[in-house]
Amino acid sequence: MQQVISQTRLDDASHLRSMISSYAAPHPDKKLVNPPVNARGSKDRLGFNHPELAHLLCPVRNLWGFLVDSSGVKKQLQNGGILVTAQKWPVFLYSGDIAGKNFNPEKSDDGFLRGYFIEHVSVCYCTHTHC
Repeated sequence: MQQVISQTRLDDASHLRSMISSYAAPHPDKKLVNPPVNARGSKDRLGFNHPELAHLLCPVRNLWGFLVDSSGVKKQLQNGGILVTAQKWPVFLYSGDIAGKNFNPEKSDDGFLRGYFIEHVSVCYCTHTHC
């Protein structure tokens, strides 16, 4: 039974990776992420190694530092200088045309789970479409 459940999850989410270039873009109808994400390509160019995905994965409290010095903050994220933990919410969970731009540390629940990435994935996943 557990094997069937696991396979169902894999089948349901299997198409998400191939569409990451459009999900991760604020306005996919105008511009996708650059460089594009190749679903069959190497994973070494994903996550903190990708310029736009690194922004989405950056802890929201480090966003302004990332926007000022993205290469420096990326290096800190990659080498553990900035720890990424379950308590440090990533930028993609927050609203704003620049993901996390509307984050207010005094009201950290404002805009939470309203990020465009969450919206894009949810719409496509729930409607079983490839946006």
